[in-house]
Amino acid sequence: MHDHPYQYGYFSFMPGPVAGSLFERDYWGAAGRDGLAWVLAHDPGATVAVSDTLPQKIILYNNSLLLPAAQRARLRFVPHAQARYFLGIYRWHPWPYEPQFGTPVHDIRVDGMTILTVFQR
Repeated sequence: MHDHPYQYGYFSFMPGPVAGSLFERDYWGAAGRDGLAWVLAHDPGATVAVSDTLPQKIILYNNSLLLPAAQRARLRFVPHAQARYFLGIYRWHPWPYEPQFGTPVHDIRVDGMTILTVFQR
């Protein structure tokens, strides 16, 4: 399929940016696994600090369980002020994230609609 594995996240006749401003994106949070995998692939540290801000914390923790054990062992979910990365999930947050979350370094997009942004702090 064209949008695999995110085809469930966008199935509207509207252009992605319009749908993204009106509806939840990535309802199930499946892009969280790929976001965490991207962070782990691009950060050489022995441990990687990721923000445990709610509601992201639950989605990201669940997605971390899908990663290989060696990768999962490098992750540390920490308070936002101590985190090097913040993963912006657009299920409950339809507008752009504020600069306090960091610098965007990676996006996962479906049909022109961002469903997850990795921010580095």
